[in-house]
Amino acid sequence: MAEFSYGPLSGTKLYRVRTRDLLNTALTDEALGARVELFADKPVSDGLTADSAGNIYVTDLNASGIGVIDAEGEYRLLHQDDRYLSWPDGFAFGPDNKIYVTVNQLHRSPPLQRDGPAAEPPFYLLRFDSVAPGPIGR
Repeated sequence: MAEFSYGPLSGTKLYRVRTRDLLNTALTDEALGARVELFADKPVSDGLTADSAGNIYVTDLNASGIGVIDAEGEYRLLHQDDRYLSWPDGFAFGPDNKIYVTVNQLHRSPPLQRDGPAAEPPFYLLRFDSVAPGPIGR
């Protein structure tokens, strides 16, 4: 059963809904809303991706890290580094089944930072091993 997981950037909850329900045009908004379920707690994040085993990878902005929510909804921090993971952002699976993540220091950009340190290069593109192979059908 394919599912779609989502959660707001500044929120701490991850929700899911079956893809077949999203595609079912016969469902009213209320009926579709009733099929959305709370799946897990998550950190404040800017990026999500999932592998073929249902693990959901999450950028963890407060920890300067990368975490994973397993198929049972349990969160654990995989990687943490204040320098190299300063605002991890978007994810992509590579053909090598590694996950690539951009790190952009967004919290240090002028609109979000008045008197603190400014964002400075280098900006990173990092990769790490996934817990399970990438998404089905890639």
